[in-house]
Amino acid sequence: MSAGKTTMGTLDTQDFLLRNITDDDGDPGFGDFRRGQDLCDLGAKWGIEGFVRMEMGFEIIFCEFSDGLVLESARERPSGKNQSYEALPQLEVLRGASMRYPGITGQRLTLDYSGMVSAYWYDLNLTNPDPKRLDLPRLPASDLEGLGNMKADFKALFEESSARSHVGNDWQGITDMIITRYSDRLQLMAENNTSREIILSELAVLLNLFIDYGSFDIPMAIEKCTVHYLTGAVLETSADRMIYGALSTVASKICSTLFYVGQLLLEDETESGLTKSKSALKSVIDYLDWTTWKECGKCGYDEICFVAIWPWGSMEDHKHPNCMKDEMLSRRQGYWDMRGGGRRPPTENETRSGADEL
Repeated sequence: MSAGKTTMGTLDTQDFLLRNITDDDGDPGFGDFRRGQDLCDLGAKWGIEGFVRMEMGFEIIFCEFSDGLVLESARERPSGKNQSYEALPQLEVLRGASMRYPGITGQRLTLDYSGMVSAYWYDLNLTNPDPKRLDLPRLPASDLEGLGNMKADFKALFEESSARSHVGNDWQGITDMIITRYSDRLQLMAENNTSREIILSELAVLLNLFIDYGSFDIPMAIEKCTVHYLTGAVLETSADRMIYGALSTVASKICSTLFYVGQLLLEDETESGLTKSKSALKSVIDYLDWTTWKECGKCGYDEICFVAIWPWGSMEDHKHPNCMKDEMLSRRQGYWDMRGGGRRPPTENETRSGADEL
C-alpha cells in the first residue's frame, strides 16, 4: 500500500529509507508531488526509470516522459450527450482494484525477487510506536545507521539485478505452491468436527511422498518434505539465500507438525489424542496466519470481496473481508489514519468519471 497517504507506515520505505527523512517533515498534505520528485532525483543517480506503487490498484511514477515512452494511440473521450458512457460506478472502481489483489498478471510487470530487500533482514527495531497498532511494523526513522546499511544493500542488489540478463527465482510462485498445498487441508484437519480417520487420510496424501517405508526415517522424511518446493531455486544473491532460509523455516514448521500429528494419532487412538492433534494443527495455523484464510470465497456477480484498501475500509473490513454490494461501500470508512492529509473515499458521483484510472 505504498501509495496510501497515511501516518500508519505506508510511506516509510520511501520517506525514511530512500528519501532520508527523519520525521513527518511537517507536510500536512503528505507531499506526494515532492515525494515523486525526490524519488526520481534518486532514480537519475541510480539508473531507475520509475517506481510502481500500490494504492487502490497500482500506479506508476514515470520519471522522464521524453525518454522511454512511445505513443501507441490516443482516443478522444466522450463529451456532451455521450458523456454518460464515461460513467463508472463505485462498485466497478473497487472491482477493478480487487482484480489485482493477487498481483499484476499478464507479464505487464515482472518482479525480480532475487534483487529484493526486506527490513526483517536487519537488526532494526520495527516495533510500532503506536501501542494500538503493534500489528503494523514501522521503520525506525531515527536509526540512520541501520537504514543506511539497508539502503546501501538495496542499491547493490538493484545494480546486480540490472546487470543480469534474466529475472531471478520466482519466489512468489514457490510460496504460492506451498500455500496451495497446505492451506485448505490444514483448515480441514483442524476443524472441530473432523474425525481422526479424515486427518490420517489427509496426512497420507500430504506426507507419503516423503516416506521411505523400507527405513522409515522420520527426520529424513521431514527434510525431504521441507525442501520439496525449494529444490529448483538457484541461490545467486543474498536475497535468494534469505528468502530460501525463510521459506525453509516455514516449510519445516509445517512438515514437522504434520509428522507429529500423524505419530500422535497412530499411538493414541483416544479422544485425548485427537484433541492434542487438533491443538497442534491450530497452533501452526496461528503461526502461519495466511491471507488465504481471510478470502471471501465466490461473491455474487453484483458484489466484490471487499478488504480495507486506501482510502476505503473499516477495521472490520481489514480483519474480516466480506462480500459487499455497491450501496454498502461508501459507508466503509475508519481504518486508515489520514490525520496528516490524504483524501476521503470518493462519493458515488465522484467516481463516475474515473474510468481512466483502471
